[in-house]
Amino acid sequence: MARPVGKRRSRDFRAEVLQGLQLETEGRLDEAERLYAAILEADPTNSYALYRRAIFSAGRGDDIEALRLIQAAMRRGATTEIVADCGVILDRLGRSAEAIATYDRALILNPRNALALLHRGKLFTRLGQYAKAAASFENLLARSPDHAEAHNLLGHALIELGRHREATASFARAIALEPDNANAHFNRGLALLALGDFAAGWEEYEWRFRTEGLASSRSVYPQPHWDGVEPLAGKTIQLYTEQGLGDSIMFMRYGPILAGQGASVIVGVLPAAKVLASEMSGVAVVAPGDPLPPFDLQCPLLSVPYLLKTRIDTIPADVPYIRPRADRLDAWRDRMPRDKKPKVGVVWAGGRDFKGDRNRSIGLRQFESLFDLPGISFVSLQHDLRDGDAERLRQRNDVLRLGERLTDFADTAAVISMLDLVISVDTSVAHLAGALGKAVWTLLPAVPDFRWMLDRADSPWYPTARLFRQPKSGDWESVLATVKSELLKLT
Repeated sequence: MARPVGKRRSRDFRAEVLQGLQLETEGRLDEAERLYAAILEADPTNSYALYRRAIFSAGRGDDIEALRLIQAAMRRGATTEIVADCGVILDRLGRSAEAIATYDRALILNPRNALALLHRGKLFTRLGQYAKAAASFENLLARSPDHAEAHNLLGHALIELGRHREATASFARAIALEPDNANAHFNRGLALLALGDFAAGWEEYEWRFRTEGLASSRSVYPQPHWDGVEPLAGKTIQLYTEQGLGDSIMFMRYGPILAGQGASVIVGVLPAAKVLASEMSGVAVVAPGDPLPPFDLQCPLLSVPYLLKTRIDTIPADVPYIRPRADRLDAWRDRMPRDKKPKVGVVWAGGRDFKGDRNRSIGLRQFESLFDLPGISFVSLQHDLRDGDAERLRQRNDVLRLGERLTDFADTAAVISMLDLVISVDTSVAHLAGALGKAVWTLLPAVPDFRWMLDRADSPWYPTARLFRQPKSGDWESVLATVKSELLKLT
């Protein structure tokens, strides 16, 4: 139970508070917390003891208690330090508006407070308010130009603002300050690849396995990783999948290339792509849980372009490098539209678990404006429907719903092969259509994934692809209007 706030005692506890801080510095945290508790027994309104107890509570994950304590501390003495940390706790509780207001209060007390500027920028980044995030980081760096984390975070915000070249400079400054900063290296790689600088980009992209988000994706098998130099003739190499379905489809094209160097190639893929990938020539395919044949070397799929020194003009873009299975074609042929209209497959949303999904997916309510165009047979390839989508589709008898019946990508490939065109947001179906050599229109956010690069309507990875880009963030209306105009040319 919270202790009632009583009258401030006359005793001065500054010496005890300093002793508590010294105990914290020495790592004697239990002793420090007991000392702060003793101070509060004697003086329940001691602001600094309340503040330090709040920090201990936050460290244990008890943010509710931390907020109670730190707000009590603020009532007794609202220093910049206490107010800024209160903003952090509010942020952790998901109370974003209050957190921003509290950071702003701290910055009124001290406009150059590093903690408030850093966490305010991070919060604006999570909220998608990248211009405000960049401003916070820039203000921090004006005060502390050697703050490596702020340089890295500024670079990320600049990418989201479409300012990739400036972003690469920010990442470079972070790396100069912290040469082993894996996040800065990885982020710089993404920016360079988007800009088309494959030579430097692939090298920096290799830092991904040192980042927290992708470290667990690296293989734990004891066999050595291929260095790109050791001859492969007579060796068995395992190319293992490390990220999503789209990545597997995009980079499995390298399997037959390594087989052409005399290697026996095992390609690891996710289960949904296993049957489909088995149609590739010169490779064996395994999925998680399958017995793994003996192998000599291993390599992550997305490292092969680095090891082969892939540049824009040397991308292996011969399509199709995946082909539909004959048995699946037979299974789906009779379910396709029989009319003479152009048959167009559509996918409007990706997987919800992807952290950037809100930027790449389009709501069906907006996307379905395409279905009003006459003279086209639309086929839904959308496998996972969002809330309300099934009901909206039931009300349309001008869209053939096949997506929910597709059991794996071998089914999807068979259906795509019998279409005239696929229109898809940036998801695995777009990659599959490109790998099949099918005409595919890919709808991209203003700041796309690195593989689609910048300011171009084609893809060097997929010769049959056309890219339709948002002119500004969130503007799907313009994209769909352009797509409608182009679709009318098919009728």
